[in-house]
Amino acid sequence: MAEFSPDACTYDILNRARVVVGLIHGARELFDKMPREGIWPTATTFGKLVSALVMASRLDDAFRLTEQMLQLYNIKLNVHIMIADKGALQGRQARPRSWIEGANDFKPGDWP
Repeated sequence: MAEFSPDACTYDILNRARVVVGLIHGARELFDKMPREGIWPTATTFGKLVSALVMASRLDDAFRLTEQMLQLYNIKLNVHIMIADKGALQGRQARPRSWIEGANDFKPGDWP
């Protein structure tokens, strides 16, 4: 019988399952485990986790994760608008302006 070696897609599926049942903290723990296992997060991995954090109104966590994407993994996603929109809905106007301005740094060729 062949051994099973999880990859980023496997972790994406497991993370999605945790998010669906409301275990965002567990999804983040699994995400943090990936590099320790030698598996590097992809743009999809980050996008799904950022989206889950935004939907759970954890905007500060979502923003920190977008910074980590770029600084540690050099992955660029234009998620600032999504975070800013959610922030505006919650009446949090202080940061969304800077997030939208940060989105202007991205060009179509930067998007995955």
